[in-house]
Amino acid sequence: MGLKNLENAFWESIEKETKGLSSAAVLFSGGLDSSVIAKGISCKIKHTVLFCAGLQGSQDLIVARKSAERMNLPIVERIVETEEIPQALSIVKKILAGKKLSQPLNLQIGVSEYFAFQAAKQAGFETVFMGQGADELFAGYDAFRKIVKEKGLNAVNAECRKFLQKAERIDLKRDKAIAKHFGLELRLPFTEKDFVKVALEIPAREKIHSEKDLLRKHALRKLAGRIGVPKISRERPKKAMQYGSGIGKSLRKLIKEDIQAPSSFPASPKSGKAH
Repeated sequence: MGLKNLENAFWESIEKETKGLSSAAVLFSGGLDSSVIAKGISCKIKHTVLFCAGLQGSQDLIVARKSAERMNLPIVERIVETEEIPQALSIVKKILAGKKLSQPLNLQIGVSEYFAFQAAKQAGFETVFMGQGADELFAGYDAFRKIVKEKGLNAVNAECRKFLQKAERIDLKRDKAIAKHFGLELRLPFTEKDFVKVALEIPAREKIHSEKDLLRKHALRKLAGRIGVPKISRERPKKAMQYGSGIGKSLRKLIKEDIQAPSSFPASPKSGKAH
């Protein structure tokens, strides 16, 4: 399965997901996944605006600004004040409680998304795009290094499928619930069924090279290069949203205090999103 087939599947997915739209917002961090989506969407929809949320000086805001400039795309930077976070957490808890998704990691990711969705809604958008699904399809999580070590490269694509199934039960359900809270329609081109089929047929060695591979997602990085994603984004290592935005640190303390069980909070992000 060659890179050309992946590129064709990508553009077909973008064509389907943008049909009938005259404007679009993209949740954007300057990372690989959201940059590929931003580039693709902007090629089909002239009025595409990127939205990045984070604390002042956070890594996501810095990289997103540079990446947007190099793609010549407008970006709205939602600067989050630490004083705003407790209220957002309270709202996100209520949104996710009904979905049985109020675990600490979901709350961290959800609050990080909350501010970007809010900014897109306030700017008048109705449809928002995200890069969810890329980590699952292209072996983006650090856990894939352990999989390669213990099971070998031949196990990677089967594990990719399992990760995607888990994302459909948890991550995508969470993201859509928060978008719905703002009356936004969330679209996810990487999860379009024909694109998924092609991505899962890509040989594992084109996604992750070895158990020591800290970058991963190589097939997607090559696709990014072909469609014009700047180097700063296509070579950026994975950074979970809640950490890249700087919001996670404040949330971690709030969540620990709320549940009064610090040991129950994961020490490192296992399924956080780099968008």
